[in-house]
Amino acid sequence: MQEALFNELTPNGIYNFYIFRDAVATDLFNQDNLLYLTQLTADESGTSSFNVTLPCALEDTVKLAIPAELIESETIDERIAGDANDDGEINLKDAVTIRRYIAGGWDVTINEANADVNGDGEVTLKDVVLIRRFIAGGWNVILL
Repeated sequence: MQEALFNELTPNGIYNFYIFRDAVATDLFNQDNLLYLTQLTADESGTSSFNVTLPCALEDTVKLAIPAELIESETIDERIAGDANDDGEINLKDAVTIRRYIAGGWDVTINEANADVNGDGEVTLKDVVLIRRFIAGGWNVILL
């Protein structure tokens, strides 16, 4: 387990923290490169920290590279990545709804922003696979 501690942040500021396999990769947010993502609020003294356990195979090869970015409160994304049917949960109903949407002929509507979990701008079966892996757990899947 590794601890990441940040000081001198904006007090009560909201930050995104990332851990990348390669911090100078061309596509930082590729699912093979982005290992961890969390959003935290700095305390009143401007400090924030979190603990992360990386898969054993990566423990010795990954360098902890975490650029922090301050998020303005009015720009926080309220969407739930993976919740294609907007019921507030990520479950198999979302995967089925997306499959029906892709197949056509079904009277379904989806939240396309929530359904596009790999961030490629399209809703495809790749998104369905990622949602199913996320639900199953153990795949280290991050829904974007």
